[in-house]
Amino acid sequence: MMKERSFLLNFPRRKNVYDDPEDPSRRIVVTNTVEGSKVPAAVQEMVEKEEGWRFSTFPVEKGYADMTVEEVLRTIITDPSVEIPTSFEGVGHIAHMNLRENVLPWKYVVGRVVMDKNKNISKVITKVGTIESEFRTFDMECIAGSDDGNYEVELKEEGNRFKFDFSKVYWNSKLAGEHRRVVEEIAGRKKEKGKGKGKGKGKGGEAIVGNAANTKPPVVADIMAGVGPFAIPLTSDFKVPVLANDLNPSSYLGLVENGKLNKSGNLLTPYNLDGREFIHKLSDEGTRVDYAVMNLPAIAVEFLDAFRGWDVGRCGRPVVYVYGFYKAEEGEDYDVLVRERCERALGVKIGEGDEFGTHRVRDVAPKKPMMCARFRLPKEVEGMERVDLGDYEMGIRKEEGGGEGGDKKRQKLG
Repeated sequence: MMKERSFLLNFPRRKNVYDDPEDPSRRIVVTNTVEGSKVPAAVQEMVEKEEGWRFSTFPVEKGYADMTVEEVLRTIITDPSVEIPTSFEGVGHIAHMNLRENVLPWKYVVGRVVMDKNKNISKVITKVGTIESEFRTFDMECIAGSDDGNYEVELKEEGNRFKFDFSKVYWNSKLAGEHRRVVEEIAGRKKEKGKGKGKGKGKGGEAIVGNAANTKPPVVADIMAGVGPFAIPLTSDFKVPVLANDLNPSSYLGLVENGKLNKSGNLLTPYNLDGREFIHKLSDEGTRVDYAVMNLPAIAVEFLDAFRGWDVGRCGRPVVYVYGFYKAEEGEDYDVLVRERCERALGVKIGEGDEFGTHRVRDVAPKKPMMCARFRLPKEVEGMERVDLGDYEMGIRKEEGGGEGGDKKRQKLG
């Protein structure tokens, strides 16, 4: 019978084995079907073999508490052409949904049901419009919970604490795995759970494992750092120094606070500058950089032009991780598209010795993935003429009118 668990009644907080009210010595096992044709063959065989076993009916009332979000909403939204919204991004106690236009007449019902069915959620919001703001934030509407204008959240990612105002900064919980991948690749070590605390150990019973403990840690420039999803674990868990920058004042303040929360100490050096200005500053000061992370998928690739004129002699040739959205035509190779776009921004070719590679992070729309390009900064950039920061508005060269996606991507984040 253990092998047929999926055949049993499965309601939250409901038993599937009851005493027989007519015979206390007997038990009633409740299944999830009343149709004999759906009874597994193994169960039918068992009932036929065992003396006293038989199929019967047993009344079970299914109320609101027993129903899933989809089941509740399908009883309310009866139009079969409307796709029932059930998924959301959890950001602390906030559920972030992207409701389609044909669902908006029921938005408050959707919000209430989602909040009822997820006890860790106390507020539900839906995105209004598209992300076109200066700091890649979006307008949002509260559709359940207290509409008090307070969007302060606290959450954990990979054992690290993050606090920020979700209405003022960009955060995507779906990228947790990508954050971990890059952090561990840069650090040259992994964080494993369940290893206990103590010397050389991470937070919450996690251990840092690898052979890089006695080597000099690399220096990382996190050029579009946000509130620190890369910078905080690097500095807190792996003791890697990070120069972390973000133009958004709210992101900068969140970055500073999260550094304190996670005891990053002087390994975290925060900046509040435009991304191109930050790159020029590092080059002017002769700051040695081993890795550069550029996580602003809408236009980060275009910011690569700030490396033109980079002082390779003093600053080195960092390994660059740069994110972007790409849309390919039928038969086009994403690796080729990514490489060509990076080369256009750099103004030089990425050579075979520059270790170019790509990683497909996630699909944001059909045939439109978010990609991460990784390569060593070509030495030829040193001979390039620097770009003039005055030629840019909202992160885009003025005469170009937009990066990937045109005017819709005119965000300026650094």
